[in-house]
Formats: sequence, structure tokens, C-alpha cells
Amino acid sequence: MTEEPSEEPPDPVPGLQLEAIEFSDDDVPGTKELGDLHERAGRATLAADPDRLARAVDRSSLVVTARLEDGTLVGVARALSDDATVVHVEDVVVDPEHRRIGIGSVLVGRILTHYADLGRRASLVPHGDEEAAAFARAVGFGPSADQDAVVADP
Repeated sequence: MTEEPSEEPPDPVPGLQLEAIEFSDDDVPGTKELGDLHERAGRATLAADPDRLARAVDRSSLVVTARLEDGTLVGVARALSDDATVVHVEDVVVDPEHRRIGIGSVLVGRILTHYADLGRRASLVPHGDEEAAAFARAVGFGPSADQDAVVADP
């Protein structure tokens, strides 16, 4: 079930450039900062259950983060993979104040690049959220036979 944000997301921070964001494939964020990011992004259910959120991150195959130069977490994406045939992109979360500059695209791109050499099929499930579905299409995913999933052949 997708939660509806209580208000329209703010415009991006004026003057913020993608080049000012530090991306990492080996930075595992703390539970509190993950919860805070999910809360800001309107995903209060996960934010309210820090143990569940910590388990989800701990059991992920790959976690990619985006931070401001001061270390503030502004984006995270997780991947689940069997490391043989498939990768599933999960929980692409970007702080609403930092959206629309390409952070989500870079997060997903890093996941697809990480798994590209194995020639896998990738999936992303927007869970009925039209904004998430539009984002998935924007980063190269398209419809599948499963109406809830969008897939890409990286």
C-alpha cells in the first residue's frame, strides 16, 4: 500500500547541482537517518518501524546512497539479487527537497551498472504509485506482463 504525501513536494533546493551529491555503493546508512529520510519522503510506515527498516537494508544485495557534502543522507536505493539471473530495484527514496536533479536516476544507474556484466533482467515495482511509475519509465523501465512491475533489459 502506498502512502500519499500530505502535501506537494517542494521545489528542489535552489542552486543544488548533481555534482554536489556524493554517491556510494559501500555506505550503509544508520537506522535513524534512514528512518528520517523515509519520513521526509512520505513513507511513514517504514520510518515508524526502525527494526524492519534495518533488516531490509541488512538483507539487501546492494545499497546505494546519495549524500550532501555535509554528510546528510538525501537518497537511497536497494537491490535484491540472486547474483545469477535477476536483480530487483527496491526502495528508491529521494528527499523531496532534492528531487528533480537526477539523484534517483544515478542511484538506479549505479545498481544496473553493478549488475550489467551478468546480463540480467532487472525489475522495479512502483506499487501502484503513479509518481513512482513515471520515475521508473524515465529511467528506462517499461511495462511487463505483471501489471505491477516494470522491467528493463540492462
